[in-house]
Amino acid sequence: SYCPGGASPLKSCAAGSSAEGAGKTLCTPCLAGRYAAVDAGSCLKCTSGHYCTEGTSTPQPCPAGTYVLAEGATLCIQCQPGSYSKGEGATACLSCTAGSYSSSPRSTACTSCSAGTFSPADKTISCSPCDRGTYAPEDQSTFCTPCGAG
Repeated sequence: SYCPGGASPLKSCAAGSSAEGAGKTLCTPCLAGRYAAVDAGSCLKCTSGHYCTEGTSTPQPCPAGTYVLAEGATLCIQCQPGSYSKGEGATACLSCTAGSYSSSPRSTACTSCSAGTFSPADKTISCSPCDRGTYAPEDQSTFCTPCGAG
């Protein structure tokens, strides 16, 4: 609430703004990274997994494929190739496990290596083909098996 002076009683600040400090004669928009509901006493830090633009009343969840760990964020960070976040509001990206990969930033899932290819480590950006004399008969292989004699 703020007090405009004169004959007016206390008035509520609009969502996304607050009247802070001594006197409280004016509502001001919350800075980026902060938010306030209608008639909030003060602007609050945006919560983890969310971002806040200037003058917002509600933290916005980071879209799938992005994340933010810290409070007070003004934007979300994209997941790097080899990692992903599948839902909104992520506070971290998850690594693709061995046998899978993601080649693009902002991935929302990992792709399994197809038969004949493999990925031996976590956080891989592509699968490698099996060398001559080896094979991987199933999807999501983490290694290639030497061919038998014959």
